[in-house]
Amino acid sequence: MLGICKTRGLMGRREDAAALIKKGVKPSEIANKHFGVTYSTVRQYLGYGIGEGKIDRTDIILTFKKENRDLVESYIAELNTDYWFDIYKKIDEINCDMEKDDLVYYMDLRRYNVEDLFKYVMRVEIILHGYIRKTLENKYHDDWWLKGVPDNIKNKCIKKHGKPDYGYVLYSYTGFRDLVSILKQNVDYFNSVLEPIIGYDVKEYVIKLGKIVNIRNIIVHQVNQIKSLSDDDMVLVKTFYQDTLKLK
Repeated sequence: MLGICKTRGLMGRREDAAALIKKGVKPSEIANKHFGVTYSTVRQYLGYGIGEGKIDRTDIILTFKKENRDLVESYIAELNTDYWFDIYKKIDEINCDMEKDDLVYYMDLRRYNVEDLFKYVMRVEIILHGYIRKTLENKYHDDWWLKGVPDNIKNKCIKKHGKPDYGYVLYSYTGFRDLVSILKQNVDYFNSVLEPIIGYDVKEYVIKLGKIVNIRNIIVHQVNQIKSLSDDDMVLVKTFYQDTLKLK
């Protein structure tokens, strides 16, 4: 517990609220045990933390007990609704220890969290797209397109563009999954330049990237918009994004 929480000023409380979330303390405990303020006040503090980039919605979601979140998700699927009151009636029947305020906040967070994660995925794609091209240029110089990109991807890009062209032009037609194939074809070279930056083998990075591509496709083509991503998916997207930021 942060002993200074009840006496710190507004800015200090915002910082403390974000720090407690990072430690896994759920919002209701922050309100009742640490600050002695209303739940809505804590939500305001955390909103500032999200806006300032100190925390994100995933950090807050993961403070709620997994078994409670799994229970809520099961009722959302069963009832085909994400209206908090319908879900609350169900968990109240079985004396679930998830407080109403935490449930309402969780339901609000999960609606926007997928959008946040999608932004991370898109940033990963943008960063990698530029990094891979520059790295291939460093190795192959003017022949980077011919020697560094698999033939099937080159042919696909030519087909999309409508005619053969310079590599810089055709490379713009590569998709997210194409980047996985390019990394695999040049795995030894990328390992020599990328591993010192991210701190682990590029083969592991490529495996993670493949999972990120799949998550991206799930988000984009998600038919049931009520469904949430798993804990593993949320954590993977966040940590992979943080690793990829090192390549900028």
